[in-house]
Amino acid sequence: MPKYLPFKDEILQSVDFLTLEGRQDELEDKFLLFNRRFSIVPEENISDLIEELSELTNPDLHKLNRFNIMKMWDNISNCDSNFRYACEIAKAAQSLPTSSAIVEQKFSQMKLIRNDLRNRLLEGSLEAILLIEQEYNDGKEFNVTKQMIKRFSKVRENLNERKNRKKVVKNYICSDIAKESREEEFKIEEDSQEIQQNKKELANKRKYEKVLRLWYQ
Repeated sequence: MPKYLPFKDEILQSVDFLTLEGRQDELEDKFLLFNRRFSIVPEENISDLIEELSELTNPDLHKLNRFNIMKMWDNISNCDSNFRYACEIAKAAQSLPTSSAIVEQKFSQMKLIRNDLRNRLLEGSLEAILLIEQEYNDGKEFNVTKQMIKRFSKVRENLNERKNRKKVVKNYICSDIAKESREEEFKIEEDSQEIQQNKKELANKRKYEKVLRLWYQ
């Protein structure tokens, strides 16, 4: 197992800095090691990052709930803009794929959404549904705003307008085809009448020639 999995990778061993536990100097080293590998914070802002870490790890200033690390960093990011660089590094560290299980789960969810009855679902719509499901699958409340309703109505109007335009074009094409078909039928009928007339004239001519031959005999 250790042969195939990167247990000794220094980056994976350093990502425990997300808990913000341990000595101040060790946390700084781990944050800086991660930043050197992925170049998230520019070199000129490293001093700001160290100040942010010093403030975050000060128990007198911040009491952090470490029960849910992702939620903890979300709260830090949403409640205070003074920890910009620390939050950027934390976000990058949390996005590292530790296994393919999450990706496989998303493929399973995708198959449930894009099934036989919804096989014409567009890629953009499928992506939007998966993002909503990912964001609100833990029972988080979803508030529908007036702006969402307005935007949805606008999209619906555009879709209906596009469908009506396609219907008009289709009807126009069908009417043209029907017109051409009627013209062709009229032409065939005229040709048929002309053929019948020619046959009658030919028959009359033959009758006249036969009468003349009998007369002269």
